[in-house]
Amino acid sequence: KWMEPGLHNGEQLLNVANSTITDAWNGTEMNSIRRAMLDGKQVKSCHVCYQEEKNSDASLRLQESTGWLDWEPEKFVDAVNQYTHTGTVTPSKMDLRFSTLCNSMCRMCTPNVSTNLARETQKIIEKTPEFADVVVEYDPAYTKEVDYGLNQSFMQDLQKNLHGVNKLFFLGGETTLTKSIPPLLQYCIDENIAQNIDVQYSMNLTNTAPDAIELLGHFRNVQLVFSIDAYGQLNDYIRYPSHWNVVEKNLQKLLQLPNPFWFVTSPVPMVYNILNWHELVEFWKDYPQVHVNPCDLENPNYLKINNLPQELADSALRSLARSMRSTSSELMMEKLKYMMYELRDNPIQQYSQLKLYTYSQDLHRNMFLKDYVPELAEVLDKC
Repeated sequence: KWMEPGLHNGEQLLNVANSTITDAWNGTEMNSIRRAMLDGKQVKSCHVCYQEEKNSDASLRLQESTGWLDWEPEKFVDAVNQYTHTGTVTPSKMDLRFSTLCNSMCRMCTPNVSTNLARETQKIIEKTPEFADVVVEYDPAYTKEVDYGLNQSFMQDLQKNLHGVNKLFFLGGETTLTKSIPPLLQYCIDENIAQNIDVQYSMNLTNTAPDAIELLGHFRNVQLVFSIDAYGQLNDYIRYPSHWNVVEKNLQKLLQLPNPFWFVTSPVPMVYNILNWHELVEFWKDYPQVHVNPCDLENPNYLKINNLPQELADSALRSLARSMRSTSSELMMEKLKYMMYELRDNPIQQYSQLKLYTYSQDLHRNMFLKDYVPELAEVLDKC
């Protein structure tokens, strides 16, 4: 689907089978969002950022807006002027999620974006039917791999729109396994537009994607976004079946890349890692060239840090306070401030869902919470 799930043009639900990029980008729903924003009104799709902005200045919405104004303010102004005068606007950035193929089954992920996780979910439900009541974004259809980049008509439409684009963001599934990304990169190189485009390329560090890296070296700037959510074996528990020694080895290899490459990591705060957040912050201090930018968890609610049992909240706050003393990043400080607010002032108490979800996956994977976050397991056992 285009953009947010459920994007419409009038009454029509848009997808790659019934719409072009231009139709979706300048459709009724997108234009209503633009009008609301120009009028200073809040829009429903941005509610997560609005909530964060009540207690910090580090929401993704503010980061994106600041990024445009800092890097290419004329593009930002041109887009506003174009829409104001014509009622249409040309895409400048594309967020491309071609495939659901993924070799990880991360605990905070959802089956609609990972075939492996969908297949595992199906097996767990067969053994534990009540698991279906807590898992989000699951449908048996998600067990089949999808790669929209192999749809020829869609790719032709995409290529036509690339000549005005100056930012591409590749997500998965797992981008390093997505077959349709390298041909698109090659197209940009062949058309002599790669030097005008910045790329964000997310990767889980289970491999180093040498073919894609070679192609990415032709682009203007390349931000490699590393998916690491905890230090050491806890990362293996969260990002199953990851192996920390492989992740760290691949990280060190990629950090040797010269310009135009630069590096970001976007760990997701959740109940599993918040008690040990300071360990991850300390780890990244050894790699100062990596910018740490935590990414908020939208779903499921029971994995959010404010669902941490209250008897553990003080321990989590101490971990965040240690992290605050260990960082000089203003962005990280703002994120930590918001995380502290969530823990202190916004509890949600969905412990039974958390217990069912966690222990069902534990049993299937033969990896148990008590071996990685024993204090959380001890409290859940009493729920």
